[in-house]
Amino acid sequence: MGVDSDRAGVVLIVDDDEHIRESVQLALQLDNHTTALAAHGGEALDWLRQHRPPCLILLDLMMPVVDGWQVIEQLRRDDRFAGVPVVVVTAFGRDLGSAAALPVLRKPIELGHLLSVTNSYGCVG
Repeated sequence: MGVDSDRAGVVLIVDDDEHIRESVQLALQLDNHTTALAAHGGEALDWLRQHRPPCLILLDLMMPVVDGWQVIEQLRRDDRFAGVPVVVVTAFGRDLGSAAALPVLRKPIELGHLLSVTNSYGCVG
C-alpha cells in the first residue's frame, strides 16, 4: 500500500510521555521513517493544521490538555484528515469507546510489532 500523494510521508507520534515519544521516534527513524512529535492532542492538532496530512498517526489516548479521544473526534469532523490512518497506542485496558474501531498497539510497545504496523501503511519517507 503506497502513501496517498496528498499525504506527507510522515508518521506523527502523539504521546505525553517524552520517553515513549522519543523511543518510538528513534525506532522509526532507524527504519527510515520520517517522524513528527506532539506531546498532547492540542499540539497534534496544531501540527496537522500547519502541514500536509501525515501518512499515519500513532495516538496515545490518555494525555493532558487534549486527549486522544478528542483528537479522534476532531479528525472525524475534518474532511482533510478523513483518509489518515490512526493507530491507537495505549496501556488503557478498558473499553476504548470511539477509538474501538481503530487498530491498537498496546504499551509496552514491542518493537517488531511497531515496525510491522507502521510499515503496513507504507510510510517510508
